[in-house]
Amino acid sequence: YESGTKESIQSELYSLFHGPLKTILRANVESSVSHDELVHYICEATHDLSSFPPEFCSQLFSSAADSQDSDILKGTQIIINTVVSGYRDYLRFEEPSETLIQWGRMRGAMLALLRSCANPGFSELAMHAVTALNSAECDSVMAHSISSDEPRNSAIFHSLVVSEEVIPAGAFLIVVRDVIENINAGAEQWSNDQVALAVDSCISVLLGCHQSVFAALKSCCMNIWEDPRPTIAEAWFCSINSLIIAHKRYLLPDSEQFQHIVGQSIALCIHLIMSTKVEKEYPTTGRIDGFMSVDGPQSLALVEFIELVLTVEGIGTPVFTLTGMIF
Repeated sequence: YESGTKESIQSELYSLFHGPLKTILRANVESSVSHDELVHYICEATHDLSSFPPEFCSQLFSSAADSQDSDILKGTQIIINTVVSGYRDYLRFEEPSETLIQWGRMRGAMLALLRSCANPGFSELAMHAVTALNSAECDSVMAHSISSDEPRNSAIFHSLVVSEEVIPAGAFLIVVRDVIENINAGAEQWSNDQVALAVDSCISVLLGCHQSVFAALKSCCMNIWEDPRPTIAEAWFCSINSLIIAHKRYLLPDSEQFQHIVGQSIALCIHLIMSTKVEKEYPTTGRIDGFMSVDGPQSLALVEFIELVLTVEGIGTPVFTLTGMIF
């Protein structure tokens, strides 16, 4: 009886879980639905999905979805594409609209869904989603830096949309950090092969978006905005720090991909430090020069990164050799 009741509840929950997906699919093909209405429907449906238990949400990114669950795959792709395209579609706006604020809320729901899908690493679809989201966010930063010679307002990197008051820039990099931290915290649950595959999935995400991330952090931008670069920098180095710790803890082999991403991060670290002017180099009228500030939590992540690279046995020498090749 108890088993039958549990199965009945599971079946009912599964049916309810498909409700928001069906809403997304209907709205996406309905010609009478405007763009603003479509974003609203997708946003609300995404929030509804994120309220379900992790075992349900993880199905959205499952690589084993069969034909009868095609709605799940289609709905997930629409959610991903809507968040990714927002970084481009709203670029020309200088003040956030209600739709843009809704889109910002959707980022938060997307974040919750991605956090629930790790088991223990990312599936192929989740890897694609996190890579695309991080690249789109950082490409938007770059687009802001080259779209105008004059300072302009940003509707995306605004206190009501993408900011520390809502969901900060770099949040999808923090997902990578969280996955690695969960692996570090639950070592007993996973075999060595599972840990290696999970860590490799995180490295693949970081490799897939690192060029966009680095370009954004090195950019010079004079916009009137909630500068996204400090939180992106903090998120990047927190992720790399957790990755290095995982490699040390599990004695994972230093693959070429691992060496490359850590070596590139050292080069980025040096660039950010060297780009910072000393006090006397700033004009008396102010300190604004368009480069990212290292005054904040991001500097603590940088310091921890340098410490790890210098002190973790087996990383420093080969990585510094690779860094020398980069320069």
